[in-house]
Amino acid sequence: MATAVDMSSSYDEALQAVEQLRRRHVALPERVYLSLMEKANLERRFGAVSKHFTQFLEDVRAGVVALPRLSDSRRPTQTSERVQMHRHVLWALFQGPPTTRYRRMQSFFRRHVQGKHNAMRILESDALNFLLRVECTMRFVTALNVSQGGHEASRTPATPDDAEDNDTDAVTVGDDSWLARVEAILAELRALRFYTTYSSSHALFHLLMRRPDVVLSGRPGIYTSEEQEDALQETLFHLLDTYPRPLERDPRRLSLAVSMAALAGRVSMAHALLQDAEKRGVAIDPSSFAHVMTASTDDAARQECADLYARAKRSDRLYNDDDENRHSMSNFLLLYAIQDGNFAQIMEILHEMEFKKTPALANGVAMLFRSFATYRAKHRGAAAASDCPTLVQLMHSFPTVLPRSTHVLSLAVKHALRAGDLEDALTVLRTTVWSTDVVLRPELFSQVQYALLVRGAATPREQEQLLEVEKLFDAQHPGQRHHLVAQLLNLCETNADVAAMFTVLDRFHTHENAASFPLSRRAIQRVMDTISGQLKALSEDEGARFAVDGVELSYRALLARYPLLFPLDAATLSSAIVRSATAGLADDVLTLHEAASRERVTLEPVAYKVVLESAMDASPDHVAEYADAMRALGVYNAVAARFPAVAARVEASQQ
Repeated sequence: MATAVDMSSSYDEALQAVEQLRRRHVALPERVYLSLMEKANLERRFGAVSKHFTQFLEDVRAGVVALPRLSDSRRPTQTSERVQMHRHVLWALFQGPPTTRYRRMQSFFRRHVQGKHNAMRILESDALNFLLRVECTMRFVTALNVSQGGHEASRTPATPDDAEDNDTDAVTVGDDSWLARVEAILAELRALRFYTTYSSSHALFHLLMRRPDVVLSGRPGIYTSEEQEDALQETLFHLLDTYPRPLERDPRRLSLAVSMAALAGRVSMAHALLQDAEKRGVAIDPSSFAHVMTASTDDAARQECADLYARAKRSDRLYNDDDENRHSMSNFLLLYAIQDGNFAQIMEILHEMEFKKTPALANGVAMLFRSFATYRAKHRGAAAASDCPTLVQLMHSFPTVLPRSTHVLSLAVKHALRAGDLEDALTVLRTTVWSTDVVLRPELFSQVQYALLVRGAATPREQEQLLEVEKLFDAQHPGQRHHLVAQLLNLCETNADVAAMFTVLDRFHTHENAASFPLSRRAIQRVMDTISGQLKALSEDEGARFAVDGVELSYRALLARYPLLFPLDAATLSSAIVRSATAGLADDVLTLHEAASRERVTLEPVAYKVVLESAMDASPDHVAEYADAMRALGVYNAVAARFPAVAARVEASQQ
């Protein structure tokens, strides 16, 4: 597999390695298919790119791709590898005949990309804007040869079949630099008389301002900071002048460019854009002037910006988009400030949005909370953590930007736990239940409850907090305590936490309505799976006994300890008997069979088979008693027919 994903290997070498893995029936991860498609694109085998993507889809349907495991309740999400596959297919289609190029790209885009959520949250309305957005996403910025004569194309000539989409009229960009790829997309948009979306043009401005090493990679020479600034400014205005339709100088697009330049510290470029807007009579958002004023480092630059603003105001050239999607620009800037990890800019934009009464978009709230939670968790206990506000402090400081909606409050609880701020998570739960009409999902209460349980020996204060969470849950979900327990048991199983599981069962078993709400079949399965995993990890000698916090670790002890939660029915007892035998607890097998006989429960045939085997191993002289008891219940013949080898051993022992 290393050869398949190694970028130093050729396409033929990688393909040969992949074919060997497929013959051995190895489940290949997405990155292997992606590597093949990237190598095919680099060597101009454009037909092979689409073939590998088709093969990938067929393998996904056949279930032979090693995909990441996801919960059934999670929203289907395309991974970043899948997004890059779409990118390579679109580039391969981009090399087709000009008359059909866009139609084929758009057909693929609608079938595989549009309307499908992806991990990178790249959502565009057409194939070309999607491709431009991906090219301007930093983690995807790699060398991709789209030229007619790139250096990678000379490694291995494409076969006629591989080059079936490589028409002589394909786009020629001249080199494989990032700027060449971007210009190829913009040229196609210009030919079609299409515009770039604000999200894709903002991504373009962001990468152009932030990554001069990528933007200027195709130009020779080593730049000083002044030369680099001039080269970037020249590149930006070259794009604006050469592609006036895709990059139309409208108020919002130019305001975004000015703000992005200022936030990136490129003040001279921001001033140049403001002067260009003044010359062309384009209105600029007042916030963009404020960003330039803040970024300016000397009085002369600030005075120049103030003069530009004053002239724009006198000429009524201030952009006010109250009638449009007013929050778009601020939210674009917030998303990229979070992506850059620039705390000062994040706080500046949040204050600006609060002043304008602009709420954050759902995506922005998720990214903001995740960023702050990750930082606080990383610097937990350090002085740096105190410099970063908690999520509760953020919500108090920016009530309009972060309104008390179900989405915001749910994310606040989730990410407060991720940050290790348990008190904050409790505060959000408490204020939500008693001060708002918002109803939170049961999973959030269980996550807070589990975080309290895993602390170990609970202090009186923590016991009060556990009771408080249960009361808060009952206030929002009356009569649904069994749902809370089921969610807690799910978390215990996920984390293989037997101690917390017994604590949960102890608390629920003493609940006044425990007898009315026995555990569901799925919850019982989770509990037994957790015990099975723990016994498997601990057992060295067959039949060894273990205890966790004074509680014996066995299925017999489990059923005896929690009679209100575990009904002694056929499914529960049969599962306990089979699992006990698997764990080597032969005595428990016979004890559980006796309990089933007392309760007059007819077990499943496999459980009777296990009982007979355990009886023959433990006391062969008493096997007849178990067989006669089964005959009395009328189940022995069914067991003998299904397991003839066991029946033969029983008959032999009775002779």
